[in-house]
Amino acid sequence: MIDQLIARIEAAAGISPDAARNALGSILEFLQKEAPELSKTLFSHFPGAQDLIAGANQMAGGGLSGLLGNFLGSIGGAGGDIMALGAKLLGQGLSMDQAKTVAGEVLDFARKEIGEEHVDALIQKIPGLSQIL
Repeated sequence: MIDQLIARIEAAAGISPDAARNALGSILEFLQKEAPELSKTLFSHFPGAQDLIAGANQMAGGGLSGLLGNFLGSIGGAGGDIMALGAKLLGQGLSMDQAKTVAGEVLDFARKEIGEEHVDALIQKIPGLSQIL
């Protein structure tokens, strides 16, 4: 299941399998942090989600994007966190368009796996998420 999503992300965003895996892990981590109860349903369809999150965290380096992500995340609230996620994805080498494509693929996949109502609830729970889609 995860491999299918990684392949979809790779093809849609035009990125390598490793980049797709790292971006997916970063997005799953963000969802888990911002909406833990709602993400449980999603994660039940993503065996290996925690491994992806751990792998993305290993790849998250320092540098300007890491510092920017830490700063934006420290602003507080989901607004800062969504900006920190964007900085993290950009720090992984994705363009803004690629980051949006990856997020869109994840949510499209989630809609098919757990249903529209769960994804809508997730989007409602996380302010700013709809803006990056």
